[in-house]
Amino acid sequence: LNGTVAIAGNTTNFTITMTNVPTDICTTVVSGATGYLSVQVGSNTAITSFPVSPAISSAQCAGGAQTLVFTAS
Repeated sequence: LNGTVAIAGNTTNFTITMTNVPTDICTTVVSGATGYLSVQVGSNTAITSFPVSPAISSAQCAGGAQTLVFTAS
């Protein structure tokens, strides 16, 4: 990865934000995500149903490097 990773939160929820994630890595990470409240890819609507199918992760990760935001509690 050639971007940043930031963790922010409070006592209830926290987020992990990864920037500049290449498409191939984005697809793998998003389709393998479990245990989160949501995962947002770029400006797409946040995903809240897991596991994420490869088709959905491929569609959301298309178009170049993305920012991923994982929300957990």
